[in-house]
Amino acid sequence: MATDWAVTTATERIKLDSQRKASTTFTVSNPGPAADRVVFDVLPGDGAAENWFTVESPQRLVQGGASVSYVVETRVPDGVADGAYSYQAQVYSVDVPPEESSKLSGRVTFELVNPKPQPKPPWKLIAIIAAAVVVLATVAFLVFSGGGVEVPNLKDKSEADAVATLQSAGLKAGVRHKHDPSHLNLVVGQDPAAGTEVDEGSTVQFDLAVSLSAPGLVSPINNTGVLGTQMPALKWQAVPNAHHYKISVSTSNCSSTGLCTVQKNQTFESTETTFTPKMTVTGLEVRVTWSVQPIDDLGTAGPVSAQGLFRLNVIIIS
Repeated sequence: MATDWAVTTATERIKLDSQRKASTTFTVSNPGPAADRVVFDVLPGDGAAENWFTVESPQRLVQGGASVSYVVETRVPDGVADGAYSYQAQVYSVDVPPEESSKLSGRVTFELVNPKPQPKPPWKLIAIIAAAVVVLATVAFLVFSGGGVEVPNLKDKSEADAVATLQSAGLKAGVRHKHDPSHLNLVVGQDPAAGTEVDEGSTVQFDLAVSLSAPGLVSPINNTGVLGTQMPALKWQAVPNAHHYKISVSTSNCSSTGLCTVQKNQTFESTETTFTPKMTVTGLEVRVTWSVQPIDDLGTAGPVSAQGLFRLNVIIIS
């Protein structure tokens, strides 16, 4: 059954900068309970061309009940005539034909106005005004240099409001996820700080509060035995908005009397949901305990998983 995707845009109208560029953020949501891979396409309106628009990683995995953000970068090439142009976002499941599962966003419009050529002054006046131009340029630089756009305050705004605020100021948005359940779905930090003057078109990173969950351990199955002394692959469930994972592994040598002595404690990091520890173990029976903790984009740790347990070089008979 195809996922009933939802796609929304932070704004219905964008403004091209002096380099004929602009960016727009779209939010794609998976309202269903199961994870699915989504494809994000841009459908140009009349007169526009596909090569005007770029999107990073158009195909992504979206967990059930979760959302992802896409930024569409618009760059109109030279030689395009003045006029009004538009485009829409189309999303659909990667394993289902677009005609069966695609959804369209609202139309995003923009105006293209090419700069008009400036008349050249008479050549006979150039020698007279050259010195004045140098003086005026120096004064203008001293008076007006530095900055250009004041960074707005994004604190406590939603993601959509923060993106729209930055776009209205002629700035681009970059989203970082921070584990902060007490301020869920609100902006809790930004860089540069509010009030800072930056160049038009600069990117402002803001920190969106999310709630990381404890990963569910998948394998090895708890309280099982694994023949041999080689560590098996450790697997766990993905946590939405986690940047990477911290894996803690502890090994203990166990005697025939059941007495176990800690041999080694190590921690590892992985951006995937499967990891094989590079650890050397010795002994007839080695007890291994392990756990996984999600880490956000800023290095803040979320809740740790339940502790897993398995034994190496033994067979568990139930």
